[in-house]
Amino acid sequence: AFWRWAERQALFAADGTIAASRYLEFLFRARLFANGTHRPLLWLPYAVPGSFVAEIRGRQANQPRRPEKTLLFAGGFYRAYGVYDIVAALSLLERHEPAWKVLFLGKGPEKEGLIAAVRDAGLSDRVTFAGYLPTPDYLCTLANADVLISPMHDTEADWARCPSKIYYYVASRRPIVTAAIGENIEALGHTGYYYCPGSPHSLAAALVEAMQAGGRGDFAN
Repeated sequence: AFWRWAERQALFAADGTIAASRYLEFLFRARLFANGTHRPLLWLPYAVPGSFVAEIRGRQANQPRRPEKTLLFAGGFYRAYGVYDIVAALSLLERHEPAWKVLFLGKGPEKEGLIAAVRDAGLSDRVTFAGYLPTPDYLCTLANADVLISPMHDTEADWARCPSKIYYYVASRRPIVTAAIGENIEALGHTGYYYCPGSPHSLAAALVEAMQAGGRGDFAN
C-alpha cells in the first residue's frame, strides 16, 4: 500500500516522468488528467546499443545452417516470468521434428524447481541451464539461437513492465515467441509468434510455427 501511495505522489511531485511502457504512459496520463495536473510525460522503453546489433548480425553472417533448432529463454527464473509454461509446452513437443534443444540463461529462486520439472518431463537431455553470461558470450548465444522465448501473462504487472530481453531478441532477427501483451507487442507488432497466455498447447503451437520459419524473423532490418 505504501509503495502504491508513493508512486502516485511521485507522479505529481516530479517535474516530469519517464514511462518504460505504453501501459504506464496511458495510466499516468489518465491520473494527471483526472487531477487537473500538467507534467511532461515521455514513453521511453529499453533499447540496446547499435554495437550489440552489429556484433550479433556479424556473427550470424558466418553461421552454417544446422538441422537442430536451438530455443532460448534468457531472464530470471521466476514463476511469474512463465518459465514453467515453457516446460509444459516443451513436454508436448518431445517427438516433434525438426530436432530441437533448449537453453535457459539466467538464475532465480525457481531454478531447482525448474530443473526438477524438466527432469520429470523427461527432457533433461534436451534442456541446458546456464547462469547469466558475460556480454560477449550472451551476444554469441543470441546469434546462435533459432527461436527466442519471452513468456507473458495477462496481468497488470506484465502489461506494465518492459522486458529488457525483448530488445536483445529483436536485434537477432530471429522468430520470437511471446504473448500479445504490453511492451512485447509494442516492440514486435505483426512479427511476433503469439500464443494465448496460460495455454501450453498454444505456446507449443507457436514454438512449432517459429521453428518452421527457417530461423529468421520478419524484420526488415
